[in-house]
Amino acid sequence: MKTTKKIEEKTAAAFNSLDTISAVKVSPFFKERTLNLLFKEEEQKVTLLERFLSPQIQFVAIMAIVLINVVTIYNYSESNYNSDLNTFSESYNLSVSEESLIQF
Repeated sequence: MKTTKKIEEKTAAAFNSLDTISAVKVSPFFKERTLNLLFKEEEQKVTLLERFLSPQIQFVAIMAIVLINVVTIYNYSESNYNSDLNTFSESYNLSVSEESLIQF
C-alpha cells in the first residue's frame, strides 16, 4: 500500500501546483515579432547574369540587333556591291562576267 500513498501524494502535489498558475505578462508585439522571425523571407540576391536575362533587357538587345541589321542592309545596296566587286577584280587583274556561273 505504500505505492498507493505515493501515487496519491503525487496526484495531490500535481493538483496543488495548478493553484500557483498565474497569467504571464508579454509584450504586445511578441506574437508579431515571433511570426516575423519564423516566416522571414530571405532576400534574393540578383546576380549580373540574372539581370541580363530579364525580359526587358532581352527585348532591348534584340531590338538593337534588328535595328543595326536594318541600317546595314539599307546602306549596303546592290550598286555598292557591284562597284566593290569591280574594284576588287581590277586590283587583282581578274575578269568579272555579268553572267552567273550557276544556271537555274
